[in-house]
Amino acid sequence: MNLIRLLQTEWIKQRRGILPWLVVGGPLIFAVMMWVDLYLRYNYLNGRHPELDSWELLMQEGFMIWAIFYPIGITLIAALIHYREYTDHGWKHLLALPVPRLSVYAAKWLLIWLLSCAAAGLLLLFLYVTGRILHFPEPFPAVVYLRYGINLCIAALGVVSLQHWLSSRLSNPLYGMAIGFSGSMGALFFAQSKIMRFVPYASALFTVTVENEDQWLAIVTGLIAGPLLLIAGLTEFRRRDIH
Repeated sequence: MNLIRLLQTEWIKQRRGILPWLVVGGPLIFAVMMWVDLYLRYNYLNGRHPELDSWELLMQEGFMIWAIFYPIGITLIAALIHYREYTDHGWKHLLALPVPRLSVYAAKWLLIWLLSCAAAGLLLLFLYVTGRILHFPEPFPAVVYLRYGINLCIAALGVVSLQHWLSSRLSNPLYGMAIGFSGSMGALFFAQSKIMRFVPYASALFTVTVENEDQWLAIVTGLIAGPLLLIAGLTEFRRRDIH
């Protein structure tokens, strides 16, 4: 059974549950919040940031909130994917199959990351719809928003690797969720430190592509922390005694 087959199997186990609703509902709720915010405060915000056009204003106004929502969402995705394995001896049955342990771990990691990227893509779509509903006069800056989405996917790598390992290691999903929620809520404090800004939970704060010279932080943290934490998790999972 190759990695793609395992990935398909993992998705089949989750597609009828709450997970798809989370991936779609999170970006949708956020877009509705932004619609209400700009509908009520557009003139005020436009006067406060006259250098930004309507689309840039939409991104600038919402990115900080999404930067906290996003790692929380990844935390929930990881917890839901692993929760099933800790019920009815799921890990024992799964690892009894003629499948390499590393492939099992990698397939779950890949599903978490792909769903995180899907949430980022849906965010861009829903923000585009929000701008059209609000009748923004400027043309949609597709390149700016696409770069933002790519930055989010890269920034997610570190959080995905960390939360994937925590969710696979801790039999009680509440523990992993507590760590993920705490890290996400502390992202604003991490981002203000020269050292702690490289903590994966803070990466999404540096992804915005409007008036931001620190995008490199999200990319570097994601591309370094993501693979390193994944390799560490793979190594630990291969050696772990699972009952």
